[in-house]
Amino acid sequence: MKKYEIVLQNKKAKIYSTISWLIIALNLLIFLYLGIAKLAEQVRYPLLGASLLALISIFYFIVRNKKNNENSPFIMSFIIIVLTWIMMGFYLPAAINLLLFFFQDITRRNLEIVIAGEKITYPSFPKRTILWNELSNLILKDGLLTIDFKNNKIIQQLIEKTEHPVNEKEFNDFCNKQLQSAAST
Repeated sequence: MKKYEIVLQNKKAKIYSTISWLIIALNLLIFLYLGIAKLAEQVRYPLLGASLLALISIFYFIVRNKKNNENSPFIMSFIIIVLTWIMMGFYLPAAINLLLFFFQDITRRNLEIVIAGEKITYPSFPKRTILWNELSNLILKDGLLTIDFKNNKIIQQLIEKTEHPVNEKEFNDFCNKQLQSAAST
């Protein structure tokens, strides 16, 4: 059975990246303060954590135009942050930063909607399964995906431009056939 995988635009990804960098910078400054003021039992842990975070940040900003993987500096940075807090014996900040990392990871994920013959998988959190009999229409027009529910709810989102764009006429014909099939059962 035919299926379409369409990537939706995540317009807020840049904002989420900025927030993540601010969290990393805040932790770096706290580690420096704890190390310089000698407020931690082992001064080397916060200074080591701050040094590693600074190195990762500098390295990322130097080579970021050459790589597409935007998540790698966040993964390494949050691992260092959590481990540094644990090594210093501060478990609550470690847990909070771990939670912030999971939220950051969820918000920056690839928003891919899968439209198949039996169902539609929408990339909400958690993923939502939409059955064809719940819809009155599903259409792709000029890069805008519209999902129209029978209960008058509507979802409209722009799709990412990809190397192999979806043929809109073929996609819309497929969706119309699925909607007609669901209506007849």
